[in-house]
Amino acid sequence: ETGRFSIAQDPARGPTKLGFGSQVEWLAYSRGSTFFTKEFSFKPGAEYPDLGCCAEIFTNAKMLEVESLSPLFEMEMGHTAVHHERWRLADGGSSPGFIL
Repeated sequence: ETGRFSIAQDPARGPTKLGFGSQVEWLAYSRGSTFFTKEFSFKPGAEYPDLGCCAEIFTNAKMLEVESLSPLFEMEMGHTAVHHERWRLADGGSSPGFIL
């Protein structure tokens, strides 16, 4: 199980990017009382990009991004790939920033 982690946008700190690579299956962002949650799957043993990250967050003075990443794989010409995410919006209280 992952612990809770939070980060808030801070123009004084400049751009910040964090990556997570161990069984993360959801990210959340809150602004005011609105809570955005993104759920996705993690595949144990799979190779992930960006030094093994399955989830990343990026923030600067203007925005905060929550991103899930697919495992790396080879794809043949003419085939397709799908990376599923489940997005939810809810009234979640008043804790600002990103929460994991």
